[in-house]
Amino acid sequence: MTALLIQLPLDWTAGYVLKAIGFALCMAGTRELGELCVRQYDALKRKDEERPPVRISGLGGIALCKNVRSTMEDKSSPFQAQREAAALLLERNAVFGVAAAALSAGLAALFEFIVKGRGFAGNITACVLGLVVTALALRMVFGAVAFFDANDLLMAADDKDGSIVKSRKLLLTDNRTDILRLKDIGNKTALCIVVGLVSDILNRLAGIQVIQDAAGLLAVMSKLTAYIMVIVFAVRAYSVRQGIIRKNGEYLEVTEED
Repeated sequence: MTALLIQLPLDWTAGYVLKAIGFALCMAGTRELGELCVRQYDALKRKDEERPPVRISGLGGIALCKNVRSTMEDKSSPFQAQREAAALLLERNAVFGVAAAALSAGLAALFEFIVKGRGFAGNITACVLGLVVTALALRMVFGAVAFFDANDLLMAADDKDGSIVKSRKLLLTDNRTDILRLKDIGNKTALCIVVGLVSDILNRLAGIQVIQDAAGLLAVMSKLTAYIMVIVFAVRAYSVRQGIIRKNGEYLEVTEED
């Protein structure tokens, strides 16, 4: 996720290659999360109980994070099937992101090394590719954070006085606060990235010098702020990762032995 959010001042092609690497890492990570969900289920299930079937279709629409959450809150199927389906949905989107970033890198290389100049067509292409790849990257990040957040199983139980009491059971990490902090810094990082992207587009396409100068200044400031936000995001993501390891150490050790 951190690799997807990095907006380094690399040349045109290298930036999309970096995004492709980020999507590939997310693909590996989401597959590992899905396998962790399976191992948790296998450790807790009864001997006569079979794993529920997992069904999934499509890429989850534009609002991937909402689709992930609704998938895991769907009461028509067992919760384990919902968890695996959500992880599979994230993995499928990561694969799609790798393909989109790789295609963007190829188109960027066409202008960078063959055409030997961008011109107006190159600027339009850069704007379109930048919008698409950035949107896919932010979808992936928010979808993954939604998966972390939704793995707190909401349980309902009858109290002594007959009222319904709801409580949350942590299934993925041992500290929900880390996830909430990750979500908060993710929103702020995304805002900085979007502002920087819009400013960059105005700087490329606006024909008025005053607008270009103002947009260029805003782009620089938003990118500098985004760098700081990405570093903080990486720290928060590491905290979530450590919480997953503490919560599921026994299941992770089984994988390492295998």
